[in-house]
Amino acid sequence: MRGLVVGAAAFSMALAACGGGAAQRTGTGGREPGTGAQGPGTVEIRAVEYAFEGVPASLPSGATTFVMRNVGQEPHMIFFVRIEGTDMSLEELFELSEKRSQKFVEEVGGIQQPVAAGKTGEVTLDLETGRYAYVCFVSAPDGDAHYAKGMFGELTVT
Repeated sequence: MRGLVVGAAAFSMALAACGGGAAQRTGTGGREPGTGAQGPGTVEIRAVEYAFEGVPASLPSGATTFVMRNVGQEPHMIFFVRIEGTDMSLEELFELSEKRSQKFVEEVGGIQQPVAAGKTGEVTLDLETGRYAYVCFVSAPDGDAHYAKGMFGELTVT
């Protein structure tokens, strides 16, 4: 686990250092639960300790609105990156140095401000075809980041 935590920290620094990406609108997580309509291009996500529920394995390309409801007790966020040029697993990418991981990830955006328990955040991203990872970078009370506890996943945009 130590390697995953250290590697993931390098991965998150690489994400922060990446530029560009798809067109985006970043949400802050301030609206009340249940106030958004679900329609085409909308994905409803539930954030719990320490997992995301409701993220599909694949999505069609184009504008997608992610509505994340925090049903856990701790704050959560969701951040997306596009993975290119490798078929490494997310765990393998977490193990890479910051410099090496930058070669394979492109920042896309997400709900970058922590969403409090019982609240909902929203972001619309214009997703291109490809492989994506989503991650929660909030720290747990014990000091470990949520992604180090398994709060990350992968999806494919077709």
